[in-house]
Amino acid sequence: MLQHGLLRASFVPPRPQRELRELTRYRSTVGGERARLVNRIHKVLEDTNLKLTSVITDITGKSGRAILNALLQGEQDPQVLAELALGRMREKREQLLEVVQGMLSENHRFLLKSQLRQLDFLDGQLRELDQEIAQRLGLPSGPDDPDPRAGQAANAEPASEEAAATEAEALPAEHPEPLCAPPDRSTSLSSAQVIGILDEITGINVRIDEIVVVEVGTVVDRFPTEAHLVSWAGPCPEAKISAGKRLSTKTGKGNRWLRQALMEAACAAARSQGAYLGAYYQRLRKRMGHKKAIVALADRILVIIYHLLKEQHPYRELGPDHADEQANEASKRWAIRRLEQLGYQVSLQSVEVA
Repeated sequence: MLQHGLLRASFVPPRPQRELRELTRYRSTVGGERARLVNRIHKVLEDTNLKLTSVITDITGKSGRAILNALLQGEQDPQVLAELALGRMREKREQLLEVVQGMLSENHRFLLKSQLRQLDFLDGQLRELDQEIAQRLGLPSGPDDPDPRAGQAANAEPASEEAAATEAEALPAEHPEPLCAPPDRSTSLSSAQVIGILDEITGINVRIDEIVVVEVGTVVDRFPTEAHLVSWAGPCPEAKISAGKRLSTKTGKGNRWLRQALMEAACAAARSQGAYLGAYYQRLRKRMGHKKAIVALADRILVIIYHLLKEQHPYRELGPDHADEQANEASKRWAIRRLEQLGYQVSLQSVEVA
């Protein structure tokens, strides 16, 4: 079959893209290790009856670390510990007084010191990986920058329209060549510009953008349709049918790194208010539950990414009403098709509803 050209060649990304994949995947692994370490810190605090996690959402934030460092130094006065809260946490000082009255033994203190040192080490690794990935992708700064497309300082004076037009014309030349595009494909968008486009999608941050660009690439020509990309990534049901009976609809394996990033984006988009993706999730959740709705939302996000990469145009927010409009159109098409199957000829005429 191979000699007669009946087998399609597998896609092998170029070396820069393969190296970036190793970096982003290792960063995801380190992030998972950090999450497990934070859970172990929570367990130690629960053993000492320090219920900090019931008041402080992120125990590794500034307020949480300040309280933990004071506990490790031997401070036991609840009033002093509560006064270490910073920012909005100072409004919860009365609640903190009730949850910092635990007993921290020497064994617990040793465990916490070791775990916090390991946490600082993992945070340093994540920062180094963020900087290396951002540098290779041609981003102006690390992933913590709220606008990856903005290279100017936040306090820079607004430029004139004439200067802005000149800068826009020169933008493609300022960015490095796209590292995640096939060598035989010429594209006007660099990796940084593609990340800037994808960052406009509800629920997606720069780290997810980087994973998408590294795993998929800056062009999607190797996927003939959006269905091919979704099937390759994995956030779609595998229809196992035998003798006309559907046996299973669970999702396939796919690319687990990309699928994990899409699920994270879907969970964030599901909580959005006043956005199309948030309304789309709410409609699906009523019919199929939270878990299946999240998978379907990840599928929809990947379809949006496919069209943005293929057509190379910015994301346009359709608003929450668009989900209802889509559902109404689908209901209308289903009703027309059902009537036609029964032998009726259907003609639609709009009427005003009081």
